[in-house]
Amino acid sequence: MEHALLIEMASPETRDEACKPHLTTDIRRFYTNGRCVVRPDWEQVRDAVLWELLLEKYGVTPGTDNKERAESRMLLIDTHPAYLEDGNVSCDNWFGCCRCPNCKRELGINMHGRFLQKLRALLINPK
Repeated sequence: MEHALLIEMASPETRDEACKPHLTTDIRRFYTNGRCVVRPDWEQVRDAVLWELLLEKYGVTPGTDNKERAESRMLLIDTHPAYLEDGNVSCDNWFGCCRCPNCKRELGINMHGRFLQKLRALLINPK
């Protein structure tokens, strides 16, 4: 999930390199060392990109369902009614809530947790 999100975050000029298999475990370093340029519209599209990736990950997007994704949906539903938070220590307060000493006073936006809760609600109560 994180790798897919970071690939989407890359500008067209650096997306091909971000997709290389050897970067799968090294993707954060690819961004922090300046080799990757973030796409100029990232701030405007990141919520929509995250939502679409979650729909795909959980097999909600047509043509993406399989046994593993069905199991993931059930695991997500089983978290109801818990508050979901993506805790991290990478100073990412949009995707989650960073718990590092530098960010301890910042309130994270926690879009990943919010969208998981929204998706869980849709899975429990489809409209």
